[in-house]
Amino acid sequence: PREVPMSNAVNAHSKAAAMHVRGRHRRRHSDVTALVFAMTGATLSLVSGALGGNPDGHAAPTAYHCCRMQETGAGYTGMGGGGGGHNIPMVLACIGGAGDVITGVDFATFGIDGVVAGMCGAFRAVEKGGKMADVVAAVSKACVGRASCALEVSAAALGVEDPAPGVVKTLTVEWTCTTEDSKLEGTAVLPPLPLRTTGPDIVDASGRRLHLAAINWAGGENVNYVVSGLDLAPLRTVARLIAAMGFNAVRIPFSVALARDNPVVNPAAVAANPTLFGLSALQVMDQVVDELALHGLLVVMDNHMTDPDWCCQRADCNGMWRNGESTSSQADWIAALVTVSARYRTRPSVVAVELRNEPREVCPGASWHVGPRKCDPASFVRPAAIAAS
Repeated sequence: PREVPMSNAVNAHSKAAAMHVRGRHRRRHSDVTALVFAMTGATLSLVSGALGGNPDGHAAPTAYHCCRMQETGAGYTGMGGGGGGHNIPMVLACIGGAGDVITGVDFATFGIDGVVAGMCGAFRAVEKGGKMADVVAAVSKACVGRASCALEVSAAALGVEDPAPGVVKTLTVEWTCTTEDSKLEGTAVLPPLPLRTTGPDIVDASGRRLHLAAINWAGGENVNYVVSGLDLAPLRTVARLIAAMGFNAVRIPFSVALARDNPVVNPAAVAANPTLFGLSALQVMDQVVDELALHGLLVVMDNHMTDPDWCCQRADCNGMWRNGESTSSQADWIAALVTVSARYRTRPSVVAVELRNEPREVCPGASWHVGPRKCDPASFVRPAAIAAS
């Protein structure tokens, strides 16, 4: 697949964001390291991340940290789904070790959808929001000087005026920490590689039995073509925290479309990592794999979807490894597996490739995000379609 150079539009976007950040964050003392996961039942979700700053304004920061969360008790459908409200606090944190604390709150608003424009590192308040100064003061009082803080997301808990009673609101925060993200070193080493099997066991190159304790890092299979959370957190911080939680492997889903088309990633999907602006989907995946390896984390690639879409739905036409007469053939699927396997053949930390996630029944209907295409199950059994695949 083609490697796509940085486009003029992406380059202009990143320059504008850098200028905006430099102008607003001159009082920052360091880049930022912060990341928060929330556990809801059996679901582990990234809910906030890390930012950075440059007090001299001579160069664009390498990372930012931000968090956005709907208010407590709202009909929230994220972090495990279900709706009907949530009681999960927003947690701001710095994970650089002893002495790493929150040093400042650079942006904070509490309001309805549309109160904040821009993206992490370049947020700006617009109309329909509460008084920004009051929200910044409330968050600063609760969090500055601490390694972490938990905020109940409501006007009453924050002690601010409710800008829109009876309407669901969102708290958006951007903060800084003492320790620079770029100074965080790798936390572990990889086991002796390559891996192999002996009987029922997976063993490393020394013959020692290895148990894979893996976490799934979703996102690459969907419409953003990139693992989720890089819009809020530095890649290095995510890798560091995954290792600190006791995992030794990460499963990275991807779509056939990602491997086949390799588009430039939208800067908004990697907003907290300006060094990733302008890279293609596979180039970002390279950076993710390499950073995980620095923290002793093995990688299992997972062909999760054919189309870049959310999984899984019986009417998404992604239940098999091809789409009949639709968007992808069996040859496309095989080519995607070859592309990924060949690309990471020389990166020993990539120890496996899953051929396909959850083969399942195919039903008629429309998919979620891929436009007007309709799924026709008959195309999966017509001889001509099978022969064409």
